[in-house]
Amino acid sequence: DAWQLVDIPLLYETGVQAEFDRVIVVAAPRATQMHRMVSERGLSEPIAEQIIAAQMDLGTKVQQADHVIWNDSTVSNLDGQTRLLASWLRRRFS
Repeated sequence: DAWQLVDIPLLYETGVQAEFDRVIVVAAPRATQMHRMVSERGLSEPIAEQIIAAQMDLGTKVQQADHVIWNDSTVSNLDGQTRLLASWLRRRFS
C-alpha cells in the first residue's frame, strides 16, 4: 500500500478537501502564529496579520479536520503527536 502526504496550506480555502481521504490540520493559537511569523520569519506584524486574516478561521478548520495536531509546544511534543497519529493511521489503513 502506498501513502501520499500532501501539504496544502490553504486546503479549505481552495475547496479541495474532498479530494483527500483524510485531512490533518496542524494548528497553533493565533499568538503563537504571530510570534513565529514575526520573530522567526522576520515578517512585519501587519503582514503577519494579513496572512492570518486571509485564512479560514482556525476553529472552523479544526472542526472540519479528521485529525488535529497541536503545534504550540516543543518539537518533541510535535514529534510525539505525529508518531501517535502515524501509528493510528497505519493500523487503520494498512
